[in-house]
Amino acid sequence: MLDKHAVTPASGSAEGALEAEAAQLARLIYTHAPHDGSFSQRIPGLHIGRFSRIDTEYVKTLYLPSLLIAAQGAKAVTMGQEVYQFGRSNMLVLPVALPVALQITHASPSEPFLGVRLDLDPQRIAELVLKVYPQGLPPVRQRSAGYVTSADLSIVGAVRRLVECLPNPGDVELLAPLVVDEILIRVLRSPIGVHVAEIGFADSGVQ
Repeated sequence: MLDKHAVTPASGSAEGALEAEAAQLARLIYTHAPHDGSFSQRIPGLHIGRFSRIDTEYVKTLYLPSLLIAAQGAKAVTMGQEVYQFGRSNMLVLPVALPVALQITHASPSEPFLGVRLDLDPQRIAELVLKVYPQGLPPVRQRSAGYVTSADLSIVGAVRRLVECLPNPGDVELLAPLVVDEILIRVLRSPIGVHVAEIGFADSGVQ
């Protein structure tokens, strides 16, 4: 029988559950990243990163519209004059393809930075937006090159289940697309969801 006083978890319990989920995701990332670097996975658009040292210089690259989630450590992403810092259980959304400068800001050989990047498909986002925002998108007053927010337990859990699909080709083919949709829907319903939604519309002004 459930204790009626235990039905609603305390905020500390919620934070503990998020930390535990992030730790599970970190272990999975470590398994699929054999050494330092960024690794493309068999799930289209999924990349896993492991870095065990703090960068003394920025690493320049080009990112497609992406969702980035840190499971361990911290990272800074610079676009133009804007710097976006995110760490454990944070997510960063980049709505447009832009050159970026990356810097690992918190990592060590014993506790490397471990993160996931998922490239965002504008067409799929546009299809899901019609379901998540059936009355249309609310107005966006301010746009940015990137958006950082906390990733809640449901998002981190969905990303963990996506990575868990990797060892099984059948899961990659049949289940991974469903989990990607779940991730996108949950992000669309998040505090930065309206900015993600705009990725799916060429005339939104995002580009």
